[in-house]
Amino acid sequence: MLSQIVSMTAALDFDDRNFLRAWREFRGWTQDELAERADTTRGMIGHLEAGRRQLTTRWLRTLGAVLQIPAGFIIDRHPDDVPQDILALWENIPDDRQALALQVLETFRKAS
Repeated sequence: MLSQIVSMTAALDFDDRNFLRAWREFRGWTQDELAERADTTRGMIGHLEAGRRQLTTRWLRTLGAVLQIPAGFIIDRHPDDVPQDILALWENIPDDRQALALQVLETFRKAS
């Protein structure tokens, strides 16, 4: 009983809303497939999706890279809200050039 109370209290310490499951399903992957690609367990993916474990910066970076999306999309963008042509372009930008691509896009955003 005490462990349940501690677990429930810990879950309230952070915002548990995220789109990890939606992005995983967008890729057509099971929890097992995402877990294998992210070098973790299906159970951990389930906890992250449900908000029982916090999506730390480390998790966001790891999962963003695996899902081939900017890390922040996991917490603030549903796949249905992102134009598919943008996702296709992003997937073709090499990992080491994605930060530069984001800077270019940010420049356009600021100019408007």
